[in-house]
Amino acid sequence: MGKGDMDVSDDEINGDSSTDNEGEYDDNEEVDDESHQQDDDEQSEDEMLLETSYQEEQAMEQLSAVFKLLKINPVHDKLNTRSIRSKIDEVYTYLHGLCDILEGKSAQANNPNPHGLLVQESNDLLTGLKDLFNESDVSEQIRLLTIAPKEWGHEKVRKWFGSTQHQARQSLILWQNEGVLAFPQYFKGNTSISNDTITSIINFYREDGVSRVSSNSKDTIQINHNTVPIRYMEMSVLDAFRIFDERFPGLVGRTTFYSSRPRDENASGYYRTSRIFLAKILCDLFPMRVIASFIFAIFAYRLTDFQRSINRFLIFFLTIFINSIFGSAVCFFISACIPVFAVVLTAVILCFIMMMALSDFLVDLENINLKFCLSNNTHICPMTGEKVLTERNIPHNTNWDIWKNLLFISIMALVFFIMTYIRLL
Repeated sequence: MGKGDMDVSDDEINGDSSTDNEGEYDDNEEVDDESHQQDDDEQSEDEMLLETSYQEEQAMEQLSAVFKLLKINPVHDKLNTRSIRSKIDEVYTYLHGLCDILEGKSAQANNPNPHGLLVQESNDLLTGLKDLFNESDVSEQIRLLTIAPKEWGHEKVRKWFGSTQHQARQSLILWQNEGVLAFPQYFKGNTSISNDTITSIINFYREDGVSRVSSNSKDTIQINHNTVPIRYMEMSVLDAFRIFDERFPGLVGRTTFYSSRPRDENASGYYRTSRIFLAKILCDLFPMRVIASFIFAIFAYRLTDFQRSINRFLIFFLTIFINSIFGSAVCFFISACIPVFAVVLTAVILCFIMMMALSDFLVDLENINLKFCLSNNTHICPMTGEKVLTERNIPHNTNWDIWKNLLFISIMALVFFIMTYIRLL
């Protein structure tokens, strides 16, 4: 091996040694940095503990000074935070009493803490009340809003509970007329739209054939900070409403008379239920029934070729009129009890079908044997009406025998009207 080779080998060896020394030096520096960092962290933690301890001592001194000033026993154990908070509530009560003295109020009449709760406990209850409000439905939310202080206006109620303007206003009206935690009444026939109803309407609107997405991708709108493409109706609104009504009849239908239940104007004292009910009966129901019954009686009396006597015609007309009033009374009562139009219609139809079936009007029974005309001549009726009534054992000799039927039907109609009025209260 030559000398040059020896030199190269020595240089390589020296270079490797220096590299190892540098690596060891770097490792030592990292260890030193970590140790310094740990020392700094420990020092900062100690400083934080000292600062916290100093703040606690200062807080105890200030609280003791306040307690001493107000002649309240001081608290020496800083770990007994519940006792300290109880003393702070005593300070609050004392200061509140001083303010009552300035306002000329008695402390008993304006107790700031009648339930004996800590401020933190009261805050926990109020937080739970807000959570309950957020989880309730629309009707229950309006009911909960009535517990707000009477000094609050609708704007403060809206901000504190996070409700809508409509809910806040409705709660104030409900509180003024019905009291705290009163149940809201929906005077238009249907309750407020539920989330399920809204979902059904949206899904129906998004169906193909009802609407389509715009061909221009830039046609969008912002809904609750979400970009939604614009959709165009493929049919008229009336056609869409008819299809939706056929598919969901209980969501959109309501009875007309149910919507006449007391509104906000009634709650505010503009009119009473009794007056609007009487106006509905006297100015709407009776005139319409009189006109319709009179027109029907004129044609029906002439077509049946009854005796041409004004007295008998008036009895015929009065019978039709009272029966129509009774039918209207039954419909009024059912519609006042049920808000959904489809259900009301079904109930009314079943009611009248049962009455007609039980009166042998729809059932052709052989034992009835009501044959007024001869089988070979339909133009001549050999039997008089009095003879038919006599054979059927129906009293007809006195005027009372005629009027008692109309009286009983009138009483039945009056009973249904009274029940309708009670239901509308």
